[in-house]
Amino acid sequence: MAEETRQIYGKIKEYKLFTERNIKNAFQTLCELFDENDRWMMDEDYFAEEGITNYSLSEALADRMEEVFEFKAVCDLEGYMDYCGRYLFDQRAVRILTYENFAMEDNHYGVEYDAELWLLEDMSFAEVHCFRTMIENYGYVGAVSEYRVVRKKVEASDDLFFTIEEVLEELDSICSLAMSYQR
Repeated sequence: MAEETRQIYGKIKEYKLFTERNIKNAFQTLCELFDENDRWMMDEDYFAEEGITNYSLSEALADRMEEVFEFKAVCDLEGYMDYCGRYLFDQRAVRILTYENFAMEDNHYGVEYDAELWLLEDMSFAEVHCFRTMIENYGYVGAVSEYRVVRKKVEASDDLFFTIEEVLEELDSICSLAMSYQR
């Protein structure tokens, strides 16, 4: 289905910037947006001290890269098909952090409204808002619809909606999980 969508809405750009060094520099640049008192923990040796090698960092994020859509509906019920709308970005991206703004659920339905931090292949960061609906089917999620909109690029300290600890903890979790699969 993604291939069909690509033919309709254009081609995703291919970037060669997704390297270990560029990823590390992108996160260091992001952390420099924080106040000096907040970024004490992010020094040049942070990744090494946390046991995150350059290779594991790039591999973990590359494995999570995806083509992000403005609208996506996924259903496992018989007779329904999955659907994707237009691309949200003109390149692939990896979700780094999800910050829950609102959630509500009952026995069969769930609704969430999240702010998400995405790292794009060109090494820029974007704040995306996602509205998600979920329908339960026999004890598990049977259908999910997601609506996403880019709120802004994260380029200044006023654009930050998360703490430095939150983003570094999530990055550490992503890399730790990826390394555990390799063992």
